[in-house]
Amino acid sequence: PNQKRTQILLLQELARLVRVRFNAAFDELRHSKEDEMDKIAGRNARIREILDEMGEEAEFFVPALGDDEVPERVLDVTQEEIGFERYVTEAERRRREAEEEARRAAAGKDQDDAPERALQDMMNGTLEAKDELSKLEQDLVREAWMDELSEAEMSEEQRKALADFEATQKAVMEEKAKQRKALEAELKKLKSEVKDIIATFDARVAKAASDYLAVCSYVAAQELHMSR
Repeated sequence: PNQKRTQILLLQELARLVRVRFNAAFDELRHSKEDEMDKIAGRNARIREILDEMGEEAEFFVPALGDDEVPERVLDVTQEEIGFERYVTEAERRRREAEEEARRAAAGKDQDDAPERALQDMMNGTLEAKDELSKLEQDLVREAWMDELSEAEMSEEQRKALADFEATQKAVMEEKAKQRKALEAELKKLKSEVKDIIATFDARVAKAASDYLAVCSYVAAQELHMSR
């Protein structure tokens, strides 16, 4: 009998250790998911910047934790669950009105400054762009006489100005194409990295699921031995 009890205690301890080891690995995997989500978020931020620079819109994967992964959310109450509009105090109403007034004032100032900004952009719009965005957005202004006059009607100075304009325009277009190609390559690389992060983590989750089944099978076998 003593030997039987000792054997049962040993089997119970083995089963406990196996559970503890698996739970520790699972907790590490859960925290690792948040780290991987942070990595993806960083790449997504750059993806948004690139899409903005290219003037395009596209969908991309944005990870999020499910409600079952954040048990604390069960205590959160959303406006939709309340079923009626939240009461707004007089102080909060005044604060909102002040914020809205400030926002409208700022928007009006931006609109008033638009002509000045446009003039400044035109004066500074040279081929020596300071960053990728200005290179992509830079546009040359073609003067009306360049289309209205034939080459025979142009003066020597005008023909030279037209030739310079066309050469500059070609250089700008080539630079735009070069910058866009670089952005497209970076975008492709970032999306590929996101896919790799997801695939690697999914493989870890699949292994954890397999380990869970193995742990359950092992524990069940030990419990069967203890019942004999």
